[in-house]
This record gives sequence, structure tokens and C-alpha cells, in this order.
Amino acid sequence: MFKSSFGIGMLSLPYAFSKSGMVPGMIAICIIAKITNFSTKLLVWNKRKLQSGTNSVLGIPDIAYLCWGWPGLAVASAVIICCQVGNCIAYTIFLALTTSSLLEESSAGFGILQESESPFIPLALCWAVLFSFLVQMKELKTYAPLLFTAQIAHITAVITIIFYGLLHDHVCGEVEVKVFCSVRVGTHWETFPIFLGIAVFAVEGIPMVLAIENSMATPERFETAFDRAQICLVSCFLAFGVMGYWLYGDNTKSVIVLNVLGTTGLMVKALLCLVISLSYPLQFMPAGEWKEKFWMVLKVCAVLGGAWVAIIFPHFGHFLSILGSITFSLITFFLPPLFYLQTFHWQVSNRMLAACLLTSCFGVAVTCVGLWSNL
Repeated sequence: MFKSSFGIGMLSLPYAFSKSGMVPGMIAICIIAKITNFSTKLLVWNKRKLQSGTNSVLGIPDIAYLCWGWPGLAVASAVIICCQVGNCIAYTIFLALTTSSLLEESSAGFGILQESESPFIPLALCWAVLFSFLVQMKELKTYAPLLFTAQIAHITAVITIIFYGLLHDHVCGEVEVKVFCSVRVGTHWETFPIFLGIAVFAVEGIPMVLAIENSMATPERFETAFDRAQICLVSCFLAFGVMGYWLYGDNTKSVIVLNVLGTTGLMVKALLCLVISLSYPLQFMPAGEWKEKFWMVLKVCAVLGGAWVAIIFPHFGHFLSILGSITFSLITFFLPPLFYLQTFHWQVSNRMLAACLLTSCFGVAVTCVGLWSNL
């Protein structure tokens, strides 16, 4: 449950805090987590209500179909596909940026690359070719040990980034060099929407929630387990986001690993490339059971199309903000309350009705603000 949200969005949180300000960012993360908690539980309660009859409910599209028929299924499926493809584009941007930095640093002094040359585009295409083969995977059983290794590598990289920042001086501004940088404590309204989208992307994990609840030996304990996991998750996000911003200040990169230099930087970048490359094929696992050549070709087209978008728009932080504001805000905040009200025929208490409507309105507001600020 913890791992469903402990992903690459976390790596952009220090950059997000640089756009929001320290205190407003901390408050906003807690508010977003609380609303996400409520919306997630709505989805689970909705699933249990629908499954109490003869219906089989395995995921969000099933709920959408039972609530609104084929139009609901089409909308929910389209949003989830956009979330999955968007994740793949973010992965490609991250990998191409990180391996570009890795190649430039490791080849420095050998004259292999000219200063004006950037390997970003060739590397993005190379990753796309590799993933075109990896996404054809259909079995997860032999893949599980690699995923466990990826999680260990991810945690190691995150801890190393913080310790590196504590042990080395950094350029905080144009001339200022020190360990802890001057940070903005108050709200930076001009760029706060960028933070909002990144925070929504980082905190969410709702597409995986029903699968997790279905796999539990005691599903009735889901709420307690989810609360505990989210407290741990938000604590990690706050600690990493605040410390990362404090260590690197306004010089914080959208991918914070780019702030880590030298041998340590090479190691961290290599670890995170391993993590993301192993995570990428999982975005296509819902279609992994299909054997028809049509689906094989479709997945390759999605990979190549994602690489094309990554090349056109290679800014990791801004892309995460757009993705969180548009797709993940819809699937996390807007749709679950409406599903819940439809399932219970709007026969709920006034307090629950108000909470559901406010949550959906929050989702619409995040989407509108994100579109306005990023596009």
C-alpha cells in the first residue's frame, strides 16, 4: 500500500516546495493527503456496496459501468489510460534527463561530447526502443524479485540525496555557497499551481487501491492499514521535500538527483535509472494478458508516442504538474464522490453530501488552476 504512492513524484517535491514556499507547501501537502484519504475510502465503500449483490467489482472501470453504464466506463477507462500513459511519459523524461547527466559527467574530460551537444533526444529514443520490448511482458511472478530490488534501490537513492546535501556545500544563489540555503517561507502565488499539480501526482495512489484491497486477507482492515500507510508516506514526503529545498534552495532542479554531483551523483542516478526502468512495464500490465498482435502493436505505439511527447516537452517538474492537475485530480477527487452518491442514489446524510460535493469541486478547481498555470 505504501509502495503504490512511493514513486518518482517524490523526487520532484523539493522543486515543488521551491515553487510554493516552505510553510504553505507543508500545509497543502497535509490537506491534499486528507482529501485523498477521504476520496480513496469513498471508492472502497462504493466497491463494497456494489459487490454486496451479484456484481463483480475489480477496478474503477467496473464501478463506473455499474453507476453510469457504457458512458461511465468509457470516461473512467480514458482517464485511467491517460494516467498510465502520462506516467510513462514522465518516466521517459526522467530517464532521458538522468542518463544525459550521467553520460555527460562520466565522459567529461574525454572530449566525447561537445558542449553544445545534448544526448537527451537519442537517449529518449533508446529508452523507447528498450521499453517497446519490455512492455510485452505478460507474467509478473518472475518479475517480483526485481521489483523488490527496485524499491530498496529507490529508498537508498533518496537517503543518499539527503546525506549528500548535508555533507557538501552547494551553490544556493549566484555567489552564496553554504550547506543550508535561504528559503522562501511564505506563499509564492505565481508558481503555487505548479506545486499543487506535483503534490497531487506525488500523493495519489488511487488507481491501485481496489487491487490492494481485493488482495488483502482481511479487507475490513483496509481503512486502518491505509491510514497508517498514508501517515508514513506524508511524513516521508514532508521530510524529503523540505530538506531537499532547504539544502538546494532556489537552485533545486525539477529532478533533484541532478543536484547531486561527483561519484555520489553517478551512483544515485544509476540507482534511480534502475528503479524507473523496472517500474515502466508495470504501467502496461492491465493489457499484459492480451495475446493478440493488435495489442502488442498498440503498446509499442504508446511507448513511442510517449517518447515523442517527452522530446517535445522535456521539463520533468512541469509535466508532473500538468499530469497531476488534469488526469490524477479527476480520478482522485472528481469521480469517486460522484460514484459514491450515484451508488447510494444520493440518499446520504447532509454532512456526507457536502463532503462529496466539496471534494469533487476541489478536483475541478485543481484541474482548472493547473491548466491555467501550465498551458
